Amino acid sequence: MKLKNIISSLLLATSLLSTQAFANGSIFPEGYVSKLDTWVYGSDEYGVWVTLTAGATNTGDCGLTYYLPHTSDNKQLVYGALLSAQVSQTRVRLQSSTDPVAKNKLGICRASRVTLCQGNSCS
Repeated sequence: MKLKNIISSLLLATSLLSTQAFANGSIFPEGYVSKLDTWVYGSDEYGVWVTLTAGATNTGDCGLTYYLPHTSDNKQLVYGALLSAQVSQTRVRLQSSTDPVAKNKLGICRASRVTLCQGNSCS
């Protein structure tokens, strides 16, 4: 029960504080967190990477891996939410853009919003 309260609190905080990109070309991939990668001395290209499990939906041309830049104000909060989602096997929805300027030098799309979902759908 305590874990559910923590996840609910993280969901609310993430929803309130996440940067939203409402530009044309936004995609909303959904799935479960397969892997989180972090680099201690990384640059924006290597901020925090989140990889969704195979079978994730609505990934567009971004694939399964997305990044959070080191310069993100809410990076710690969002990373905590993603880590909680991975541990509890909670479905997530990301928001990203298919705009080439939203990709890093390696072609990985930047996540601009993270939503923790209840059940099998984020709708």
